[in-house]
Amino acid sequence: MYLLDTRELFLKLIGKSFSIVWNTGSFLPLMERLWLYSQRVFRFQKLVYTEPAENGGEKEVMDFVQLELTISRMKEMVELYNDTADTRPSIIQEAIEDSLVKRFDYTLEMAWKSCKRYLSEEGVADAATGSPKSIMRIAAEVGLIENAEPWMHYITARQSTAHDYSAEKAKNVVALADAFLSDVTELFKTMSTKRVI
Repeated sequence: MYLLDTRELFLKLIGKSFSIVWNTGSFLPLMERLWLYSQRVFRFQKLVYTEPAENGGEKEVMDFVQLELTISRMKEMVELYNDTADTRPSIIQEAIEDSLVKRFDYTLEMAWKSCKRYLSEEGVADAATGSPKSIMRIAAEVGLIENAEPWMHYITARQSTAHDYSAEKAKNVVALADAFLSDVTELFKTMSTKRVI
């Protein structure tokens, strides 16, 4: 028998840790979002929620919380890499580059998988079994992205560092980071607001 549902328990446990912020009311929206995120990640639920529609009914909207978080982390690392790189010791700069490559890898993985899920939910038949490159080509065909070619470069760069992590290949990924961040942010915004079918 459950005395509290898991949502209440989650909010109470976290709320006790941050009682000062919690009591101001500004922490509640963040906790609600974390709760939704934890439920989707740990229970593998369909990432769709409903919100009020203009006609008074409800409409289904996909939630891209995980993609949004990875983009945010990628942005932090790009900014750190670009900020005063000349004044850092080389070992620190190399560590930042390594972290940037890893975040590029993870963000790209999350982006194409979110795109695949989005296209599948929208009823695009070929999206259910597609590879990263085919998914991004389909995304270009339906208008989620303007051009698939930069995405082909991102995917190739990611695949090359996954199998052979040389300094030269890592530098190639670092060189793509700013353009990738811009493109993945646009993809996120488009998927958050656009229906393709």
